[in-house]
Amino acid sequence: MAWYAAHEATGMGVPAVVLFEIQMGVENLREKDPLRAAQFDWWAGEIEASGDVVPLNAAAAREAARLLNTLPMEMMADAMIAATASVNGLTVATRNTKHFDKFGVPLVNPFHYHR
Repeated sequence: MAWYAAHEATGMGVPAVVLFEIQMGVENLREKDPLRAAQFDWWAGEIEASGDVVPLNAAAAREAARLLNTLPMEMMADAMIAATASVNGLTVATRNTKHFDKFGVPLVNPFHYHR
């Protein structure tokens, strides 16, 4: 992936909320597809062990509430991710840019990245 290769040396972080979402996916798969669940669980463990997890701290929690104020609660996780990026001066890298446009944070779709 060109975007990842271009930014790998600058360091990246994974918001704790994203790790939560990954683990929820693992738990949903456990009974249906144990092998796939184990693979995703291993990946989540690698992310956790990397030291690159960006916590949802007090400043991010308050910013998430401000961002979510007039939006449906279904947007809470996305608001927390956007807020984590915002208070840490980071860019949200996601394929799902439509969910993050409304938050006004720096945003990149790494699947449509061109140097």
